[in-house]
This record gives sequence, C-alpha cells and structure tokens, in this order.
Amino acid sequence: VKHGLILGYHRVNDLSWDPFRLAVSPEHFSQQLEVLTKHTNVLSLDDLAAARADGKIPPRSVAITFDDGYGDFMSIAKPLLEQDGFPSTIFVSTGYLGREFWWDTLTRLVGSLDPSHPLALETDSAKFTWRAGTGAGITERQTMLLAVHRFLLPLGITERSHCLVQLAESSQSTASESQPNLAFAEPEIKALASDPLVTLGCHTVTHPMLAQLPVARQRNEIIQSKQTLEALTGHTIKEFSFPHGSKSASSVNLVRDCGFTLACASQYGIVWRYSNPFCLPRMWVPDCSGEAFLKLLGRLL
Repeated sequence: VKHGLILGYHRVNDLSWDPFRLAVSPEHFSQQLEVLTKHTNVLSLDDLAAARADGKIPPRSVAITFDDGYGDFMSIAKPLLEQDGFPSTIFVSTGYLGREFWWDTLTRLVGSLDPSHPLALETDSAKFTWRAGTGAGITERQTMLLAVHRFLLPLGITERSHCLVQLAESSQSTASESQPNLAFAEPEIKALASDPLVTLGCHTVTHPMLAQLPVARQRNEIIQSKQTLEALTGHTIKEFSFPHGSKSASSVNLVRDCGFTLACASQYGIVWRYSNPFCLPRMWVPDCSGEAFLKLLGRLL
C-alpha cells in the first residue's frame, strides 16, 4: 500500500538548554535534508494530502512541517530548505507574533532559579509547591521545570501569566535572554506569504489544550487564528495543526467547519489513503544525525 510521511519540527537552532526537545541543531538538520534528497520524494503538505485523497501517493513521499512559528526559521532553517528547493508548512500561533512563547519564558526563568530552594506559585484556583532536593544540577533543574510546566499547562492564559510574573520576581533572568526565542513578527509573516516554498497554516491563537476548552472557546481559537493570518497574508489559509496534539471530536469537526481542508495531529504514524485528513499523523524528528534519521525513515517508508 502506498503511503507517505509528514515530518514534524518545531525549530532549528543550537540551544544551550532544550528541556522540551524542541530544537534540531543546524548541523543535524542539514544532514537530515541530505538524507531526504537522496532517499525520499519531498512534497508540499497540500500535495501529499491531495495524493492521499486520490489514492496515488508517490513512493517514499515526505512533507515537512514546523509548529509554533519560531522567528529563527528565517535565518537558519529557511536557507537550508531553499538549497534543496524543499517546500515546508509552518503552523503559526497568532497570539504570539513578535513575542516569546510562554514555555520559553518558563524555561528562561527556571534556568536562573536555584532548584535547591523551595518555590511556591498560587492562582485563584490552584497552588504549586516545589520542595527542593539537594544540589543544583541540570537533572534537578529539569525536574523542577517539568513540574512547573505540568502545573501551568492546563491553566487559563491569565492565571498562567500571573504565575510567570511570580516566577520572574524570584528569578535573575533578563529580558534580553529571550530574544532568540521570539515568534515570527508581522513583517516576517508577510515575507513568508510571498515565498513559493512556504505555506502558512494555523496553530490557534494562544496555543491551548483545545480538548479541555468549551466548544465556543475552541471555535474562537481556531477561527480567530485563521482570520488573523488571512488578513496578514492576503491568502486563504487551509491547513491547521492541533497544539500539543490536543483534540476532541468537537475540535476536529470545528476545524473542518471553519473552512480548513486538512489538519495535522501529533500521533505517530504514516499517511495513507484512509487517513482522516483532519487528523493526519506525523513523525516528530529528533535532534539526530543523518545516519540515525535514515534508520528512522527506513521503519516507516
């Protein structure tokens, strides 16, 4: 049975600390593109989806996607993709344009805390307490970060922002440290809209866990991101990606009803003729060498 593969990335960069494993180094990304050149048929996501619908996916077909819309795509990933003439789709969270994503703010702030000290965060509805162990090594810092992240993830944007302010008051971090983590600003979105190798898609406004929201709020997140991106680009936006992979049956129906033609999920797998076009699986690409990447592809293509 003919099938294809959608590759998922977040960003290409060398990060000193990447606790959520969002980045692939430029060196590894370049090696991975070389593997794609030699061993696969790289299509746009739209073309792969159309081939799926026709039941005529070309052998070893691959599409490249990026979630969130990190600004460093412009200076690092984009020139490497252009060398090979590879198309890509970037799913943008429109509420973060020109700003730092909240999980990067969290990482920066926790990075300047002493994990051997206790920490308390409080909102109107919940409270978080970190009871420190011993030492201040990377393992304890990472454990602390992931614990705070689990606490913040389901919160509403106001409560989460309040907690980040509390963290900042305990932190020695400076705003300048956040610059490499900024999302696309409006001028970059407009520049990408005229790039024939780039397709822009939606990734909601605030990057929430959609399945946990009431249907009306889910619809607002989906449709408002579409309207914002269409106003900026002058294009009809047809592609969507579920933040955190979080979706319910209502989420999937809303994406279709809001006028999208396809949506990418986060579950691992291949794309074949009977894949749901509004729940397309992906392979999240790790920060690995070209040789290791080729082995991963070999299991799926």
